[in-house]
Amino acid sequence: MINKKAGLLVGTLLVGCGGGSGGGSSIDLERYTLNPYTAANASVSNASMTGTWVVVWSIINRAKGLDGAKVERETTHISRKEFVVVRSGDDGLEIATCTNGFNLLSLEDNYWTTSGGSVLVIDKNNTRLSEGAVSAEYYADLVDDGRATFSTEYRATYYKISDATGPLGGITWNWSDQEGTESDNIYCAGVNRIEGGAQRLSLGTESGSILSVGDSIEVGVPDARFQDRTGSGYKAIELTLGIGDSSFSVYDETDFGFSFNDVSIEGGDKSITLYGGVSAE
Repeated sequence: MINKKAGLLVGTLLVGCGGGSGGGSSIDLERYTLNPYTAANASVSNASMTGTWVVVWSIINRAKGLDGAKVERETTHISRKEFVVVRSGDDGLEIATCTNGFNLLSLEDNYWTTSGGSVLVIDKNNTRLSEGAVSAEYYADLVDDGRATFSTEYRATYYKISDATGPLGGITWNWSDQEGTESDNIYCAGVNRIEGGAQRLSLGTESGSILSVGDSIEVGVPDARFQDRTGSGYKAIELTLGIGDSSFSVYDETDFGFSFNDVSIEGGDKSITLYGGVSAE
């Protein structure tokens, strides 16, 4: 069980990006690798992009001007593993995200672009991709009246591991202010391992509902967020800057999936609980 309460820290982001923490020489981080997926990647069809993909991210968040702010380090390393589905939609190929529903894919020479702004370089026809970038610096005002700058550097490698285009799993949730439960199919699922031992869970569904919950405060990223886009309405809860309470548990994590329960987000006059699981096999 991971439980994050108020009081860790930082500031109000004016333009979003980055994350903070301060500089030690050693990196306390167990990184994800693509080694467990080599055999699966070799066995998939290269006739089409459609299928289930695993993505391993290496992310570095940098911050400057944090004197007096309550953060642990100015440079934070993150290793992320994410499963996403690429499928044929009404308007062409689309790729699931954990932040914005499905994004359209467009082929340009030796790379794909997405409607979300990503550029995916083709490393091996229809079975391996990569992307990477370094952001410009962004400014943020801190709670203690200071000002800081933040930037992010990342690289991601994509392996297609299955020709299946169905959902990875399911998620069920219950709002405190309404009766009964709701559920949706998951098409994007990721876990961040954050330097120092923290974690973040993120999910994206068929309807475009998204979940992101972590046990550390990251500049530019809500502490916890759930956006419910099922049905005809829209409902959301979001916690930032250590205000409110959230908890989650990721368990039975294997190379190809994991389960999650005890996900709870409490803020203001409402709360939500969630549970479910995913498998990319």
